[in-house]
Amino acid sequence: MKKLFCIALIMLLLTACNTTPPSDTPSGETTSIVETSSTENSSTSAETSSEETSSIPKENAPEKTATIIIDHAENTLYDEPNFTEDGANYNLIFFTNAAVKDFTLLEMDESEVLQVVDTLWSVDEFTPETPIIVSTWLNDATISRGISYTDQNGEQHVFSIFLSMKDDSVSLVDFKEQTTKDESAPLDEPKEQKTLTIDEAFDAYLKGEMSATGINFYDGVEEVYLRDHFNWGGAYAFYDVTGDGVPELHIRFAGYEILTYRDAKLFTIYESGTNGQHGPIDLLENGAMLEEHTTFETMYTYTTFNADGTSNKTEFGFFENPEDETQNEYWFGEYDKKVTKEEFDELTKDIFAAAEKKAELDWIEWTPQ
Repeated sequence: MKKLFCIALIMLLLTACNTTPPSDTPSGETTSIVETSSTENSSTSAETSSEETSSIPKENAPEKTATIIIDHAENTLYDEPNFTEDGANYNLIFFTNAAVKDFTLLEMDESEVLQVVDTLWSVDEFTPETPIIVSTWLNDATISRGISYTDQNGEQHVFSIFLSMKDDSVSLVDFKEQTTKDESAPLDEPKEQKTLTIDEAFDAYLKGEMSATGINFYDGVEEVYLRDHFNWGGAYAFYDVTGDGVPELHIRFAGYEILTYRDAKLFTIYESGTNGQHGPIDLLENGAMLEEHTTFETMYTYTTFNADGTSNKTEFGFFENPEDETQNEYWFGEYDKKVTKEEFDELTKDIFAAAEKKAELDWIEWTPQ
């Protein structure tokens, strides 16, 4: 009897040892995998997967898809660069939400066709715990830098770094999308052309890749490329003169040019002659342009703009002889439309009052490559 009791006790203890403790979560419960950016308000991210969320059993969950984010390093608390190149003009910071291999800073060239030229710097592994900062050189007129990396599946990704000429923001653009041509359309059917955004159109014009419809004094309407008269450099800026809430592209070189973008085309809505040789050309706060031409007489051209991009020009001027006032002449509207000094002052007082308030633009120096 005593022997049977001992056997029963031993079996009870063995049963207790083999019992699995209760789990905190029910069997088969799934977890939600969500990709999130490492920083908020970042310029852009380079994503390598179209699905951001999934409900997958935890034991079968794949590794997180890599997403690279770029921003100006000055917008963050990080300030120690991992790499600095000669002539650097921008400090860029990169974040990743998943580890990637062979993260590389690339030199790119867009003079003829966008291509990778050289490797500037590389690191074996880029992890979410440690952002990467590079001091590099960016061109606001052409793409000059890019990145590449290898994701968890062994696939290589290449992105160009795009610097917006409008607000100086940086973004990553898939290199394949920029260089791969669609060969699927039949040869006898025209392929669909991508409609450019206003920023892309202005950028293409500054690069000499897109023409604008302009007015030639002798030949009438013509297609104009920037380098036709801007090949020695100058500056550009943005300012709304038509009152439609969308800034136009202003180019200042030996003269002055204003362009707008409508219906997938660039239009020159204002073009002046040589600036500084005969007198100043000023953009006023009210959106009008005032040109002054001084030789033996002083002439003005006052141009205002309508919402549709059309313009209205008013010409006026005077000749004053300090030794003989009887020879003084004033005209308004047309050269042969003479007016008295009193009439001239009355007709021009609002224009000269507006001329006291010149517009302030953030000019960006530009030199053709």
